[in-house]
Amino acid sequence: LASPTTPLDRVEQLASQTGPFLYYISRCGVTGAQAQLPPQLLADLVQVRQRVKAPLYVGFGIHCGEQIELLRPYCDGVIVGSALVKLQGDLEAFSHLLKQLHISSVEQSCL
Repeated sequence: LASPTTPLDRVEQLASQTGPFLYYISRCGVTGAQAQLPPQLLADLVQVRQRVKAPLYVGFGIHCGEQIELLRPYCDGVIVGSALVKLQGDLEAFSHLLKQLHISSVEQSCL
């Protein structure tokens, strides 16, 4: 895990020790859907991408297709955990969210 408060030299260390991907926490604070991405996020991701060769996944507060499209050039994938947990048990709403996120099946969304 890396976050906006992780120094870039530490990101380099993490990159050399990471498993199949590096999870970048998009914001400081609590998880859950947020209306806006943090203003500094894209610039931070450029800096992190320069130091990380492993796939880079971003999560924490991401919940809609527009945010994913904005992030697409900067990372290899996104994690939308809170948005999915919120819809637990509501198959229709869950399917709608997957379509909104451009995911046709749960298997497609997993590593």
